[in-house]
Amino acid sequence: MDVAIAGASTDQSKSLGDTKSVKPECAGYCTLFPASRYYDPYIAPVGLSPEWPAGEVTIEAHERTGYVFSKWVGTGEATCAPTFPYAPTTGRLDDTEHPITCDTITLTMDQARQVKAVFASLPVQLSEPNLDPVNDNHYVFDTNTPGVCTVSPVVNVACGKYQWTLDPIEGSTKSVSPDPPNVYNPVFTYTTLPSANSEFGNKTLTVSRADGSEWTARVVQIFYTGTADNHPEVANPINTMVAQDGSGCIPNWFYYWRQTSACLGEPLICNQSHAFWNTSVSPPRWEAHIGRNANLYYHPCPDLAADPNLTFGDNGPHQWAASGIDTFAWECRHEGRHVEAYNIWWPGGDNYRAGNSDYQFDEIPDAYEIKYGYDKLKGDSNGDHMGDGEDYVIRTQQLWTHFSAQSEDWSDDGQQSGIL
Repeated sequence: MDVAIAGASTDQSKSLGDTKSVKPECAGYCTLFPASRYYDPYIAPVGLSPEWPAGEVTIEAHERTGYVFSKWVGTGEATCAPTFPYAPTTGRLDDTEHPITCDTITLTMDQARQVKAVFASLPVQLSEPNLDPVNDNHYVFDTNTPGVCTVSPVVNVACGKYQWTLDPIEGSTKSVSPDPPNVYNPVFTYTTLPSANSEFGNKTLTVSRADGSEWTARVVQIFYTGTADNHPEVANPINTMVAQDGSGCIPNWFYYWRQTSACLGEPLICNQSHAFWNTSVSPPRWEAHIGRNANLYYHPCPDLAADPNLTFGDNGPHQWAASGIDTFAWECRHEGRHVEAYNIWWPGGDNYRAGNSDYQFDEIPDAYEIKYGYDKLKGDSNGDHMGDGEDYVIRTQQLWTHFSAQSEDWSDDGQQSGIL
């Protein structure tokens, strides 16, 4: 930035010795004392530089974000303002080998002077997201229909022109403002949630100078709101994703977790988890229905969890207490095991179960109770506060190891939400 100081009729020019060819107001500005003028596009200049016959003027350089003050260049001598405990030092503004690098100088105005403050650009870096906190690179589709997810990156150098890229999401429409995104703080927008769970997660964001230099990249992560229901519409959902005896919408967590390894079989969403004999389809069938609270906490029976005869317990790798996608996984395996057992025990459905084959109505036929070591005359043969049918299913269902589906869980409060 040039500051020309002479007679009262002399204007102050503005130029910057910066290789990126940006306006001087972007990189920094100077103030003069005792009569100051700010080189700031948002502050109107007041008056012109006054005459300084044989007087002194102090000039201070002020850098903006993304730039650092480098040196002064010009004509004649200048004195660095003293900083305790150092005394002032004087040097020549045209000495290229020993430039004056203090940010405040004093000039003796015995003649017209031309002074330039040179600012150097810092390397381009992403200041947002900056992984502080660690998950500030997480962006979530809102609850509107269609859902919208906004990614708002920022680089540390506000001046200049840039090139940005952000990976697409299949099934979503990506837009950016401005277009093309040549500023330091563009806004990317994804509109409409994708059909595939695999489209969430890691996306690469890149930025560089307009000429392709100083390229840098960062991973951003895209999530959905688990409790919302703004996923793509499901055609004919009854008996395909929604239980015939259920009601209401399909929450996002169920729609997307059903595509992960946490799911077993083809469960249907319902008000409460249970196995159901569905006569509205042909042929009738047993179905695993998953309750609307299967995204919360799961702990079927404390007494069972403490039973040393079980293959897993509270402190084991397949512990009972679960939440989120692990609850969903346990529910799928539990109700799925009910369906497997009922297809053997009662292939004809509920009417057959209501007969005399289950004397205690403990959800296991008497013949199988004897086979499995239960007492057909007792509904709870081992006294664990669980009917024998439920006891058998829990002891024979497929196990689930917690966090096995962590890499697939892109619900906003899911297992990926607390990590990069």
